[in-house]
Amino acid sequence: MSELIQIRDQIEQSKQHLCLLVEEHGMQDYKVLQQSRVLDEQINRYIRLTKSLKL
Repeated sequence: MSELIQIRDQIEQSKQHLCLLVEEHGMQDYKVLQQSRVLDEQINRYIRLTKSLKL
């Protein structure tokens, strides 16, 4: 269960970082795309974990 909490915290931090990058660089910047991919991977990891725990 603590792993879920860690992933949720990472997701929240990644979302905030993504928003900051968008404000600073715009939607078309490579840094924004990179951070979006990081966030997607974290969300997918969270989903897989919740399915494996059947929550």
